[in-house]
Amino acid sequence: MTYNAKIICTILNKLFMATLTNQIRDKFRNILMFDQNMLILAALLGFLAGFASTFFRWMIDFFGSIFSVNGLSMVGIPSQMYPFLLPFMPMLGGFLIGFICKYFPNAVKENGVHKVMYAVALNDGKVRKRTIASCAITSSITIGSGGSAGREGPTVQIGAAVGSTIGQLLHLSTERMRVLVGCGAAAGIAASFNAPLAGVLFALEIILGDFTIHTFSPIIIASVIGTVTGRALEGN
Repeated sequence: MTYNAKIICTILNKLFMATLTNQIRDKFRNILMFDQNMLILAALLGFLAGFASTFFRWMIDFFGSIFSVNGLSMVGIPSQMYPFLLPFMPMLGGFLIGFICKYFPNAVKENGVHKVMYAVALNDGKVRKRTIASCAITSSITIGSGGSAGREGPTVQIGAAVGSTIGQLLHLSTERMRVLVGCGAAAGIAASFNAPLAGVLFALEIILGDFTIHTFSPIIIASVIGTVTGRALEGN
């Protein structure tokens, strides 16, 4: 009986180890497949978010030129009037933003980094597609006209919206949607400020609050590609 019991225990132990090995192998394979697909999407998203972030900077420069001496000279105003009219440029920009807020309230009310955090935490990573255009237009007018605003928040939101849009178009799972939102935010910051590490840390700590391998690797890839895209378009 003792000998038979040992044989049975040995067989059961081998079966258990084989089952455990198969489970570990399957789990590892799933992780690899997840990372392979996400790394490809992260690289694509890094380019798109990097381009969107750079284009947003071009929009700021454009409106900055309009709400300046160049804009006044384009409409034929004499140079003697510049000192008197330039202080009213922020007011004109504020008037345009007020007009947009009045007639397109649904588009403007969704702007803000807190909306990105809300989308990740409570809305399955879904950011409205129109956020890309609404945030870029209103923010570039505000900053370009001399309003009291910065491009950090809009850059994060534009990049995150690009990532969420790709995820929605591909009908990805909630987990992947959230990762893509973080990738977009990281790539946007990296491209706009030439700071890939800052983009990675901001996305991991503030947007996602997740430092697992599933999120860490894609966000690094997106941030690096975003930086390269920004440098290619605007230089170092």
